Amino acid sequence: MNEVEGSEEWEFMQENQPPEPDASDQAQSYPETDPARFARIAELFERARVLAPGEQCAFLLKECPSDPSLRGEVQELLGLHGEEQGPLQEGESAFDSTLAQQSLAGGPALPERIGSYRVVDELGVGGMGRVYRARRADADYEKDVAIKVLRPGLDDPDFLTRFRSERRILARLQHPGVCALLDGGSTEQGQPYLVMEFLEGETLMDYVRGQNLGLRERLALFLQVCDAVSALHRALIVHRDLKPSNIMVTGEGVPKLLDFGIAKILDSDETGGSVAQTITGMMLYTPEYGSPEQAQGKPITTATDVYSLGVLLYELLTDQRPYAFETRTPMEFERVVSGAQAPAMSSAASGFARALRGDLDTIVAMALRKEPERRYGSVALLQEDIERHLKGLPVRAQKDTFSYRASKFLRRRFASVLAAALFLVLLTGFAISMYVQVGRTEKQRDLAQVRAGISDEVSRFLVD
Repeated sequence: MNEVEGSEEWEFMQENQPPEPDASDQAQSYPETDPARFARIAELFERARVLAPGEQCAFLLKECPSDPSLRGEVQELLGLHGEEQGPLQEGESAFDSTLAQQSLAGGPALPERIGSYRVVDELGVGGMGRVYRARRADADYEKDVAIKVLRPGLDDPDFLTRFRSERRILARLQHPGVCALLDGGSTEQGQPYLVMEFLEGETLMDYVRGQNLGLRERLALFLQVCDAVSALHRALIVHRDLKPSNIMVTGEGVPKLLDFGIAKILDSDETGGSVAQTITGMMLYTPEYGSPEQAQGKPITTATDVYSLGVLLYELLTDQRPYAFETRTPMEFERVVSGAQAPAMSSAASGFARALRGDLDTIVAMALRKEPERRYGSVALLQEDIERHLKGLPVRAQKDTFSYRASKFLRRRFASVLAAALFLVLLTGFAISMYVQVGRTEKQRDLAQVRAGISDEVSRFLVD
């Protein structure tokens, strides 16, 4: 791992930022990269893709009747999405997948060189950039590297800010569990790029399944991931998109964190006193692994990564995710993640159900609590509880009590509970009143019967 910050490469990288694009040129060449428009396209696409093909056109006409170009862009994405082969990749949204296909279909040819690196092939493409496999064109560095280049057309200031933020984040991290930054700069066309170590291996879940790891081995692997995330938090960085596909396990069994494109720097000095906010309406994180505060657009803290690690651990130990979504709309993600309770791991797992019952169920449940302040206070505390479990020691996670759940329910449904209580009081009062009335009626009936009996006896006596 090279020392980057403070080196000549780092100074070159900072001094050679691409020029800001001319506003008129940008609007003429890439109208879809306006943040608000991009967010609107993403929203319409996610809402339209769940409709039948015959309903999509009517939906778009209703939503944007006076913007045919917007309808055309969404319809183009819907058409590409309809041609997809096979299911979505793990943690991938339909919008990202379709946008990637659009990029591949109309993207540039494979470049021969990027800086001093010779491009070998393309590794992948996503919403923000293309990733190439490359080698140094000289003998100074013989190993393969991965080069991430900002995709043409995304020279919007917001995306440039996020890309440069990722560059700063990687440069300040020196940890064996984090993909290392080796170099950086700008292409001849002014596109910024990152040069990172090339990792040969498998994504986390592919590695676990391929190696058929047991419970303790999976937990040991997860502890290494926790150690890397703790290093991020010590550097005042929140990853915000922790998921199996962003964790590569090398041939030596070492997990490494990837993709810091939406990571957040908590240090105000690093960000000039402010932190770039997520564009409203855009789900830049992967919703299946996102926290309630992400779904609701609330402030992000290190507790967000704790929650994502809880989802990750749930999947790691059960081979399935804690939540199921009926549709892939922002409203559905918020409804499920913010309101639904995940079933206990021991009830969802097929292989380790008995071993998961008890401590591990409690640990994951605490990491997945809806309120950030009620989760583990840090990743280190989550890590410590797992280590205590492996050693047979009592864990510090506390189960939710009935009184706590009852108080939360009363706060959420106070009006409904009050109305139900009043109705119950009235119903009880009515029942008591009816009971008393029935008792009185029965007494009067019995008294009348006694009097009738006495009268009959007297009548017979007088006759005799």
